[in-house]
Amino acid sequence: VGPRASFLARGRDALDEALVALRSGHSATLPISDFDQLSIRNLLPLLADLKAPELRTLREYESRHKARKTLLAELDVRIEAAVVDLDEA
Repeated sequence: VGPRASFLARGRDALDEALVALRSGHSATLPISDFDQLSIRNLLPLLADLKAPELRTLREYESRHKARKTLLAELDVRIEAAVVDLDEA
């Protein structure tokens, strides 16, 4: 891909962010069913297999709705870990 790599990466990142914004707009498009009804205790195990865009979607949705501080903090930690994993890959 050569010199186009950074251009393609920026495009991919922009698309990811657009999808996060779109999916975080309604609970029906979240990566976890019944997200609003689940307690933090029940949500934590479900976060384990999610990728960074899915975690960002949940974080955006949560920040606009219930804004549970514990869940937001946990999502931040997992998002950062997912980003670090991508950087190391």
